[in-house]
Amino acid sequence: MKRKLFFLLFVLSSCSLDGDSEKRISESTDWEILETDSPFLVNVKDFDFLTDKVGFSFGNYVLKTTDGGKSFDAITSFFQPDLYSSFSAFDENHIWYGLDQVNSLGEKTMKLFKTEDRGMNWVESPLGNLILTELSFTSKNEGFALGFYWKNEQWLYQLFKTSDAGKTWIPNLEVDLTGIAAQKILWKTKDLGFILSFSGAEYRTIDGGNSWDKFTSGTPGISGGFYPVAQNRYFDIQFNQTLIVEGLNQTPKELSPKRVFVLTTDENKGSGILLNEGCLFNGPCSNTFVTTMDGGLNWTKHQEVAYSSFANNYQEVKPGLVVFYQQDTENFIWIKAK
Repeated sequence: MKRKLFFLLFVLSSCSLDGDSEKRISESTDWEILETDSPFLVNVKDFDFLTDKVGFSFGNYVLKTTDGGKSFDAITSFFQPDLYSSFSAFDENHIWYGLDQVNSLGEKTMKLFKTEDRGMNWVESPLGNLILTELSFTSKNEGFALGFYWKNEQWLYQLFKTSDAGKTWIPNLEVDLTGIAAQKILWKTKDLGFILSFSGAEYRTIDGGNSWDKFTSGTPGISGGFYPVAQNRYFDIQFNQTLIVEGLNQTPKELSPKRVFVLTTDENKGSGILLNEGCLFNGPCSNTFVTTMDGGLNWTKHQEVAYSSFANNYQEVKPGLVVFYQQDTENFIWIKAK
């Protein structure tokens, strides 16, 4: 199951490669950082890894890798310039790929393509007046989406659910996204999921999406990231500090050091990036790779790393396994717990 975290700010950068397909940047007792020398990917909008080997990159077409990003092969035969909308892979067989279409009158519609045989054959499902900007399938048949539908002479932004592999979508009218810039559906487990905006979590489900409750984790204009650990335990990553919150009514605790961007953690062991004081969010800056062994309150400094500003280029594949797409070098960087 995809566990992708949305945030605005950072991606690791590293030294160049000398022709090797994979290079170990650093290694410690508990963690290693590897850089995969990837091929040049044209018109890539995003990526999604199922394991440390199998993943997809997509934009105007869909590419698949089975070696951690060292090589890619196309699994779509069609190409549509600048019309990519959304993507979701439940496993290697079951994949969904959305493309926006614009007719001669300038009206936008969307087509949803689905494969059940690893991309050998694709079935098209016209969606009528739906425009789905975020897809998230949790089984072969059940999935969720964020998107727009036309009603009463206006476009309404809504959470949708399908139980027939994307053929039909039902809006969840109990989830009110009015005024919320919802961007992602994040699944921590098969039952625990969140709807994220730029400021953090906005809604939460603890029963696999059957019901959703209002859940505000961050502060608009102050928070820039959200990392959930469990149902009522999460990190609120703010621009000047990171807080850990345990329990709905508990007082947030400040981390030490305090400006840690949490990448991955389980109950105790985790890794992140310490944002050094004085570093700007929109320019090159030196930061430090850090790890924790007490659930995230205290972090140990390791080597310095660089970052560049970006959007949506980081994925926690599972706790203890993180992948970045470094836009400057167009390589994938892996952080792995031993």
